Amino acid sequence: MKNIILSPLALVAIVLTSLVVFIGGWMLLDNLLDPYHTPASAREEYQEVAWTTLMEQPVIFLGSNTCGTCHREIQEEWSQSAHSTVICEDCHDPGKTHVEDIVPMTVHTSSSLCLTCHASESARPATFPQVSADVHGGGASCLVCHSPMHAETSSAPDMIHQAFVGLDCNLCHVGVSLKPLPDNHQGRPIDGCQQCHREEVQ
Repeated sequence: MKNIILSPLALVAIVLTSLVVFIGGWMLLDNLLDPYHTPASAREEYQEVAWTTLMEQPVIFLGSNTCGTCHREIQEEWSQSAHSTVICEDCHDPGKTHVEDIVPMTVHTSSSLCLTCHASESARPATFPQVSADVHGGGASCLVCHSPMHAETSSAPDMIHQAFVGLDCNLCHVGVSLKPLPDNHQGRPIDGCQQCHREEVQ
């Protein structure tokens, strides 16, 4: 049997054909396994477009450090509170018009804003403060009992007497009585008192 001696040109052709088959097969297999794969060059192009689009947006948020230039005492209190990682403009309007045009800032008092972070979710850490909105607070705004700007978030005062299920709070706290309800409690269901108020721990 004669030895087959391939010419250099034939060897190059075989090597190139093998590379094309190998690379093409690898790309086809990769695409089948991950049909949403985006080549690195395309990703970089998309990222550049995204950054350019973002950089063209007008600046409306100024950051909490800007707020602190005028509101030093409030910033100091906020920096010691449990909400120190939440920027001012998360709960107020964007600051640009406030600073440049002296437009008053809006204080958002809606409980839905608080529930963005504090609604009970199984995925959140058990140590993170969470509430079930349908049973907590009796439908009142969170700010009635809580003050998010203070170092120690305030809560409803403790009851100085024993509380029990079925207690009729109306007897002493409605109308001209021993201790009338404050104005911001008017119209609330009386059976919701114990959702905010607890017995004083002796």
